[in-house]
Amino acid sequence: PGSSGGILINENAEVIGMTTLGWFDDDDNFELGAAIEVYNYINLTRDVNNSNLKDMTFFLHPDEETFIKFFRDFVSDTDVKKIVDDDTVYYMYILEEEDKNDSGLAYSYEERLRVFADGLISFNVDIYWDNGDHREIAFYGFYSSEDGLDNFSYEFKYTWGDGDWYSIESDNINYSENLNLTLRDYTGDASYNYAIYSSDVNSAREQFNGIYKWLFEKIEQYQ
Repeated sequence: PGSSGGILINENAEVIGMTTLGWFDDDDNFELGAAIEVYNYINLTRDVNNSNLKDMTFFLHPDEETFIKFFRDFVSDTDVKKIVDDDTVYYMYILEEEDKNDSGLAYSYEERLRVFADGLISFNVDIYWDNGDHREIAFYGFYSSEDGLDNFSYEFKYTWGDGDWYSIESDNINYSENLNLTLRDYTGDASYNYAIYSSDVNSAREQFNGIYKWLFEKIEQYQ
């Protein structure tokens, strides 16, 4: 006999039981397994109504069903690539484009959505204009059915071609359709001699609202 994936099988590869534990010798040979149900296992499952079956993943992780559904759809997208970085594995979608804005100024745009199996989601946007300006945004955190995206962090930085810059960051985000009420708790920083204007903060808030709403609705459909 042997053990495979928590299922006890015999030498003819027939399922004879479900195991909770398995012991192997130093040569990786199966020695002993604890079976929940034995020989009748196949017969017992033949008469099960499909409508009564439940995905084992959802059964073991009922509080993560929304994310699991989102994750499965995301990784099955042909445009999504599996990335292995040392001991870390995640899935990433990249959108790249080059165009001109309404003023005729050329720009290059890149957005990256990374999704990890443990619930970590990271969304990044970089845009470069031909006049030297650069805007970078990061929105990331662990998704949970209880808190949704509310434990995420947001980072916004705008750099002008002359080197001046300012940044807006928040580890305690909140979303509101009212721009004056959204992202209330934030910290700002800027290059020497540059003062952050209210219009700068509103620009960061507008981008935050767009990203938050887009990602929220993208995941919400799996509720």
